[in-house]
Amino acid sequence: MKTFLKVILILLLIVVLLVGAVLGAVEWCLRSDSVKQLVRKGIHDEQGLHVKDFTISLFRGVSLEGLVVTNRPDIAFVADSVAVRHRIFPLFRRRIEIAEIALKKPSLTVPLAASLIPADVASNPNVLGAPAPLRRNGWEFALDKFSLRDGSVTLLNASNKPAARLDGVRLDLTPPKSSGAFHAKSLQIGPVTVRDLDAPLKKTATGGEAAPLRGSIAGGTLSGAIIAASPITNIRLDVRDADVPEMFRQSNVPAVLGGKLRATAALEIGDSLNGAGKVEVVGATTAGLPLMGLLSVLLKEPSLRELKLDECRMEFNIVTNEMRTPVIRLVSPQVELTGSGAVSLPDGALNHDMTLVVSPELAARAPESIRKAFTARPDGRSAISFHVAGTYNAPKVDLEDRVLRGVAEKALGRLQRFLR
Repeated sequence: MKTFLKVILILLLIVVLLVGAVLGAVEWCLRSDSVKQLVRKGIHDEQGLHVKDFTISLFRGVSLEGLVVTNRPDIAFVADSVAVRHRIFPLFRRRIEIAEIALKKPSLTVPLAASLIPADVASNPNVLGAPAPLRRNGWEFALDKFSLRDGSVTLLNASNKPAARLDGVRLDLTPPKSSGAFHAKSLQIGPVTVRDLDAPLKKTATGGEAAPLRGSIAGGTLSGAIIAASPITNIRLDVRDADVPEMFRQSNVPAVLGGKLRATAALEIGDSLNGAGKVEVVGATTAGLPLMGLLSVLLKEPSLRELKLDECRMEFNIVTNEMRTPVIRLVSPQVELTGSGAVSLPDGALNHDMTLVVSPELAARAPESIRKAFTARPDGRSAISFHVAGTYNAPKVDLEDRVLRGVAEKALGRLQRFLR
């Protein structure tokens, strides 16, 4: 019996040695330069991926350095490194178990309307299942964790200019639980910066959601939710008590408006940007607001440059990358400015019809040519309507041209009557 056990142990030892030798040979082969060249060429030609360097190990998984995606002309994606750690023993049961996929410093630049997930995959509720070639050959696939560190995402508008940028992105997903967590150090949308964004993540039957979303903006709070159901992403946002001058300072532009911002918005991102919302500034003051500065020059009234407002609010609708503003109200005891119009989001072009209502004292001090264009109101104030074009930083008002044209027409009429 002892002899028999010795033989069995010797045979087992030989098997272990043989398996170890084979695995060692395979490991050595995978690390050879010739195999690396074949793999590098294969993934570049078939998958559109370029890597600076990589290692493949049966025991430690795959590590890619300097990854660049080259097969998508509409997007740009690079990553310092990608590591894939797997478990070796399930491979003998035709099962691929990935313990973790980890990305470090990935950077993605993509148009708002681009689809990152193929339509056939997006429509499949089991998007985390095995790829089709593996399923056809009877293989199973499982992923325990996906992690991303220090990432950045830039979204481009229709003019191929940055519309939004996320920095310092941290992402953790646990597919078996259909959950995860998201964090970003900053989100830049135009001149607005949101910091320390956090949200739990949850997979849904049609996509995924990040809710509740929380962050800080200029000393105030931001809350909301992001619900993705390819090809549409819905975003709900609510801002409370953000310091407006601080928002201007973060944008490196003069603070022309003071007060605390309160805003709500519901946005839909697909082939274009659509949505609606309202903005209100509580305790608003103006100091160099471009439009008010221009009106101050035209009316020869310096006090219009700095006002304390009893009401400052705007309602907006975004349709196909144009922001329509059906309600604009800036109201103070001396001045009331109301109107509606539209702003082109790609270039910031203005197209607004406005009405200015001033107190009797301000109307009396206006230049005679403009004063005659005012219309008296029953409450004793005077009103004048005008059109605003140009851009926010350089608005163009037709008030002066229209008044001068009216004066010229009146003078021509008098001359014609005189000649008769």
